[in-house]
Amino acid sequence: MEQTQGFIEIEALMKKEKDRRMFEHYQDIYQHLKEKNAQEISEIIDRTERTVYK
Repeated sequence: MEQTQGFIEIEALMKKEKDRRMFEHYQDIYQHLKEKNAQEISEIIDRTERTVYK
């Protein structure tokens, strides 16, 4: 999947997601596509690094 296409797809899923847990999962993927590491992502979504790795 091309990175730009990935951004578009994840953004669309995030916009229509109502479940908080799934939204955070999509947000995690989105940040990963932006080349953030687990520590940075954990700070952004306010979860532990362990949660991000799972």
